Amino acid sequence: MSKFVDDLKKDIEGMEARHEQHKELRHEKHEEKKFARELKHQMKHEEHEKVKQGRKVAHEEKKEERHAKHEEKKFEKELKHQMKHEE
Repeated sequence: MSKFVDDLKKDIEGMEARHEQHKELRHEKHEEKKFARELKHQMKHEEHEKVKQGRKVAHEEKKEERHAKHEEKKFEKELKHQMKHEE
């Protein structure tokens, strides 16, 4: 009977060891998926920031363009006004 009990104990130890290995494997897979998800989120965020920065630059360029156009019109208006006074 002692051999039978010893065999059962060995079987139980083997099953527990396999269970632990499986548990660790599941944990590693979970960590890998979690890392991949976080990386994807970070890349998406960085891409969004690039787009946002691009829009900001475009907006500033357009703003400067409008300002330059306004200054040009203002100069033309002053020039016309000055020419009228000279006549």
